[in-house]
Amino acid sequence: KMPEKFSLAPVAKALEGLINKPVTFLSDCVGPEVEAATADPEDGSVILLENVRFYAEEEGKGVDAEGNKVKATPEAIADFRASLAKTADIYVCDAFGTAHRGHSSMVGEGFPVRASGFLVAKELDAFGKVLNDPSRPVLAILGGAKVSDKILLIENLLDKVDKMIIGGGMAFTFQKVLKDMAIGGSLYDEAGAKIVPEIMAKAEAKGVEIVLPVDFVTSSEFGEGGEISTATLEAGIPDGMMGLDCGPETIKLNTATIQSAKTIIWNGPMGVFEMESFAAGTKTMMDEIVKVTEQGATTVIGGGDTATACKVYNTEDKVSHVSTGGGASLELLEGKVLPGIAALSEKTAEKVPASVAMFATTGETLDKLQITDVDVKGKRVFIRVDFNVPFDKQDPTKITNLARVEGALPTIQYCLDNGAKSVVLASHLGRPNGNKMPEKFSLAPVAKALEGLINKPVTFLSDCVGPEVEAATADPEDGSVILLENVRFYAEEEGKGVDAEGNKVKATPEAIADFRASLAKTADIYVCDAFGTAHRGHSSMVGEGFPVRASGFLVAKELDAFGKVLNDPSRPVLAILGGAKVSDKILLIENLLDKVDKMIIGGGMAFTFQKVLKDMAIGGSLYDEAGAKIVPEIMAKAEAKGVEIVLPVDFVTSSEFGEGGEISTATLEAGIPDGMMGLDCGPETIKLNTATIQSAKTIIWNGPMGVFEMESFAAGTKTMMDEIVKVTEQGATTVIGGGDTATACKVYNTEDKVSHVSTGGGASLELLEGKVLPGIAALSEKTAEKVPASVAMFATTGETLDKLQITDVDVKGKRVFIRVDFNVPFDKQDPTKITNLARVEGALPTIQYCLDNGAKSVVLASHLGRPNG
Repeated sequence: KMPEKFSLAPVAKALEGLINKPVTFLSDCVGPEVEAATADPEDGSVILLENVRFYAEEEGKGVDAEGNKVKATPEAIADFRASLAKTADIYVCDAFGTAHRGHSSMVGEGFPVRASGFLVAKELDAFGKVLNDPSRPVLAILGGAKVSDKILLIENLLDKVDKMIIGGGMAFTFQKVLKDMAIGGSLYDEAGAKIVPEIMAKAEAKGVEIVLPVDFVTSSEFGEGGEISTATLEAGIPDGMMGLDCGPETIKLNTATIQSAKTIIWNGPMGVFEMESFAAGTKTMMDEIVKVTEQGATTVIGGGDTATACKVYNTEDKVSHVSTGGGASLELLEGKVLPGIAALSEKTAEKVPASVAMFATTGETLDKLQITDVDVKGKRVFIRVDFNVPFDKQDPTKITNLARVEGALPTIQYCLDNGAKSVVLASHLGRPNGNKMPEKFSLAPVAKALEGLINKPVTFLSDCVGPEVEAATADPEDGSVILLENVRFYAEEEGKGVDAEGNKVKATPEAIADFRASLAKTADIYVCDAFGTAHRGHSSMVGEGFPVRASGFLVAKELDAFGKVLNDPSRPVLAILGGAKVSDKILLIENLLDKVDKMIIGGGMAFTFQKVLKDMAIGGSLYDEAGAKIVPEIMAKAEAKGVEIVLPVDFVTSSEFGEGGEISTATLEAGIPDGMMGLDCGPETIKLNTATIQSAKTIIWNGPMGVFEMESFAAGTKTMMDEIVKVTEQGATTVIGGGDTATACKVYNTEDKVSHVSTGGGASLELLEGKVLPGIAALSEKTAEKVPASVAMFATTGETLDKLQITDVDVKGKRVFIRVDFNVPFDKQDPTKITNLARVEGALPTIQYCLDNGAKSVVLASHLGRPNG
């Protein structure tokens, strides 16, 4: 244990700043104290364990105090792993850099569920794209000192590529063997030389073109202090000189080869690029790879020195993917099984979004393109967001709640992180009815707020269509974020509006077409992330004129949540419906009767049911004349479908609509007397509803049980909410269908205590009614279900990489152990100061996902440096 040199305590402090949340640092990683501290932490806790390499049991070996090598016993390793497993319920691997090591914290022994985090999943998917069914021609670029070190890599890639550039030090061994080239003092690999003929024979048999250097930059010593010259393949390199880079003719050859490729994997530089005199081969190759990436090629940098070159030349975000693991990526490319990946749980079946089949009965497929299915790199992305935020009545420039803006951040950030040229945001705000009213309904304050949230400039345009907007969005700076002005300043958005005199007006079809065409000129890809208006066929909601139209994370989450309760849910399924009128909810009731086992009907419409069914006296309570005629049909269908209808049997009443009148109670049998009205359900009904909720495994709730905004009439809704939270904790799936019920969640602070709260009242209602939503129907269809490239990657090895991912696991209420890579660099002068937080930042998406999805705790484990146990 060397806490003075290798402690993770400073990382805990840095992490706190990044997640804006306390991080508990434990001064050990195993043992009774750690097990006690992680047994039942506060909900949402983040805990960082001390360096796992303080124990020899992590790597299986170490060095004792006298410097002697020691091995950990199998019994000690087993105890170490068992103690780690007691800290959490679910294991997640998000440390790709050590995935090729079978270390104790990397294999998740003792955890019943072992999944990959976002970093690991991203790595596997990136390598899968170049190794399985890639766009051809496929080019491998390999550098390095020794052929013998790269033999497995070369052998494996010859089965997969069309061309292979071989450079760096090992190229001299190839040319000496193949062309009897004089190589002076250049690197020569005696063992590798024997393998070269076999490699060339396999390449010829496979039809793979091998590209080798034909000229060189040489030096009289390893460094820039010697005599620097050039040499050719024909003339050779004279004694006393060594080759340290490739020459201009080779650069031309490599450039032409790169330009011809559609998929490129690069592992190893072309020369000693750390020295300016020998950097040209690597630098020009990097420039060319960036260029072909911009032109649509898939380019993956395989970690190690090549990843360092990306950092040096500032191209990490200009290629398709830069691996975070040198050794791991090398072994992955060699076709080896990585212990840290092999240890993860298998998927039992490919997870299909529940939304795919949701509307099988309507004939409308919801198997729509999602943002993750689209390559946004270098593209301008238009995102229809819902920034209809509330403002302070006293200060109309002050936003009182940024939840809707925060809800759009994952989709915005995904586009930026994946290299989008620009993100163009469009939204409505309030009801300007087709009139420009910037003094009241401008989105300018939202732009300012958004800047603070994404820590990036946001360009606000004072219009949403027209020549100036089209010019501003035509070729913006890479990574630009642009917010358009309120789309409802034009009647062409909704198709109608009100003129200056207050008269209703309709937009002409020609004007609507021009409006939509102008919107479509602002970007290349359309993304819908405004579920709240998805039931409206408004101009900015249908993406007309965009060739590609995908859903953002918010919309996809909504569809998946509703899909879970409507398609193949855990049974029994319960629907809870409130509301004033039966006639308003008839489509909802009709559709849900085909899907549920039980239905609680409460709120105002319950009085119509009981008056029709039991001839109950309802006093001045709500009564729906039109709805009364439908009640017998509803009950007949329920009986035919075997659906139990649960209605209230007692009530809380008042002499007026409010708490100022006489408050009393009434029963179904006695009825509600004239002059009184029912405003909530009573204690017996609450018991009945509680028992019904307790028996359900899946619940959809739309509509409160009473006038919960008034304390005297809140018990029915409040106790129902408490019970739904309780069954959610016990494993039930619970979805709140927007509107007043979502408001109740906000009032009772339960938004994070149920499975899902919809962001769209009207949209969620229409979704539950089985209607097709225009904003969803407009999205592009998926042509085929996307299968992660990593699934088939190791078909030749017999090892499947179709592993469980964090998104396949229900983390709600669970303790999640994440093996991260926090092996960060420290300042040599100040050993408490971290000089680069990139590795910590890389783990944030997985950490945040667990917290956002209700994990009880997130327990983080990492190594740091080499304390050798």
